[in-house]
Amino acid sequence: AMDCFSLISRCLKKKKNLPEAVRWMEQALDLTEEGSDQHFVLTYDLAVLYEDLNENQKAIDLYREVKAWNATHRNVAKRLKILEKILAD
Repeated sequence: AMDCFSLISRCLKKKKNLPEAVRWMEQALDLTEEGSDQHFVLTYDLAVLYEDLNENQKAIDLYREVKAWNATHRNVAKRLKILEKILAD
């Protein structure tokens, strides 16, 4: 179910239905084990969706979780730095 929910979210993102994509990604994330690799991968994906929605503080909070787990995961440090600069301005 988690993989299906994640896939639905990605499809909705491609269709530019970001609020619905967030809803499905959150459902996928709820099915992961807290602290697992899969949990952090989906947390990153959810942060990207929030960033796309310009909900930058939510994205930053999630990116920080991912960075604490693995600072080199998919440019998380770079994305975090950019968003933090945007909010500081």
